[in-house]
Amino acid sequence: MKLTPGISAEEREQYWVETISEARQYPSGISAYLNSMGINKNNYYYWFQRLTPAHPEWEDSSKDSQGRPKKAKAKAKAKLPKTEVTEKAQRRRFSAQEKARILDEFENAEQGQGAAILRREGIHYSQIHQWRKEREENSLVAKKRGPKPNPAAEEIKKLKAQLAKTEKKLARANAIIDFQKKVAEILRSSVEESED
Repeated sequence: MKLTPGISAEEREQYWVETISEARQYPSGISAYLNSMGINKNNYYYWFQRLTPAHPEWEDSSKDSQGRPKKAKAKAKAKLPKTEVTEKAQRRRFSAQEKARILDEFENAEQGQGAAILRREGIHYSQIHQWRKEREENSLVAKKRGPKPNPAAEEIKKLKAQLAKTEKKLARANAIIDFQKKVAEILRSSVEESED
């Protein structure tokens, strides 16, 4: 790294004014000039930024009249593409009445019209088949997704709650009994002392 020559601040500034002017006129560009002269880019741009207000001839062609980079101005003018955020899809749930209506309509449709009904309702033929089975079993009701509740698990939950209550009562009764024992011992000792 090449050090800035000169003892006073004016000498250093003069050196950098000459260096910056030469670098801006160098045919291969500023970077090539700095590499050939062994000048650190950070030093160059530090002094360039510091001295530019006093040298309007160094006006950077990449900036507009207010000193803002032209690229930033161009980016601001460019229209951003419109993005569309779609709503999260939700599973459609059919009530027993809807299922019965669609089944009746499907079964009473003329030949070739069943597919149009399926498309309109947004369902597949496999659902029609499933609903027919449910209707035959008299279980054509809206079903909840997920695991089915286990009756034994419900009973276990109730028993655990009952056990917890009983253990709490037992602990309270034991505390009362211990307290009564201590009171009895205190009374017995006080009676013995009064007899003596």
